[in-house]
Amino acid sequence: MDLQVVRHFWEQNDVKGAINALRKLPDHSVQADVVSVLMEKMEILTLDLFSCLLPVLISLLDSNLERHANLSLDMLLKLVAVFGPVIHSAISAPPAIGVNLQAEHRRECCNQCFIQLQKIQKNLPVIIR
Repeated sequence: MDLQVVRHFWEQNDVKGAINALRKLPDHSVQADVVSVLMEKMEILTLDLFSCLLPVLISLLDSNLERHANLSLDMLLKLVAVFGPVIHSAISAPPAIGVNLQAEHRRECCNQCFIQLQKIQKNLPVIIR
């Protein structure tokens, strides 16, 4: 897996594919560069993309470079400001009655985001050394 794969998805306007390929790249510098680009294009990010991006942001928090951790924290703040209320209302709402696949997917996506965000919150004291 290399940068070319990420670039291929990006050029196809497959942001989710690019983020998923990025998750498999062990290079924090490339991850940070792509996150920087995404920060300038916040309007393209959806709840689904946020859930895909969280593992990348967690990975950057573990980087030895302060720039990577700061970039990740900045992006997390922006994403939580946008999607935090949606996640909160989805996980606090009672389960819907009947079959609504879209609502189920959204609720599951919100649950995954919530779990990842709780992990980040638990590690914040270590990160903010």
